[in-house]
Amino acid sequence: DDDDDDDDDDAALGAAKKYVNPKQRWKEAAASEEAEAAKRKEKENRAELEREREAAKEKAQAEAAARKMTNKLRAKYLKELNETSAEVVELMYLKRTTLLMWLDAPDFAERVTGCMVRICEPENHRRSYEMGIVTGVFDFRSPYQVDWAATCKGLLVTRAKTKGVLRLEALSNLDCELDEVAALLASLQKPEDAESGGPTPMDKMMM
Repeated sequence: DDDDDDDDDDAALGAAKKYVNPKQRWKEAAASEEAEAAKRKEKENRAELEREREAAKEKAQAEAAARKMTNKLRAKYLKELNETSAEVVELMYLKRTTLLMWLDAPDFAERVTGCMVRICEPENHRRSYEMGIVTGVFDFRSPYQVDWAATCKGLLVTRAKTKGVLRLEALSNLDCELDEVAALLASLQKPEDAESGGPTPMDKMMM
């Protein structure tokens, strides 16, 4: 009988060990789900990081190819400009004084659109110059003074990396550098036109 009692005690102890409180079972299940979710999140983060790395790599390669193409076109245009007569460049480039003399012309917008201007901007206590192409004329609400003239006119100008409205006072009155012109033309050249031999920005300005 004593042996039977011992067997009963062992069975009861074994059942007690196997018994898991429902609350404890819920905690363990929740912890397991959290662990799995953390693993999935980590895997997703790694995949996202890899995609970002690939995108950054592709972007860097594209930018490097674009710079290479731009530098190649810049050298090409500089060579062409050096072989072009000074009069041709002068026809394409407008100084500030020329613009001021044309202010009252009824065809002012037609005269200046498509021509190049040289933008002067301060940079690190020095003057920085960049060429741009006039794409239109803009009228400010209030007149402003430029040299001897008062005007409301401004120019819509496209540059290598930006476009916007400029007041005439921002334009240079000095001769432009051929390398500056070549840099502008190279930046405006469409890749498909460069590869197919299509019209260049210089061709379009001369039309």
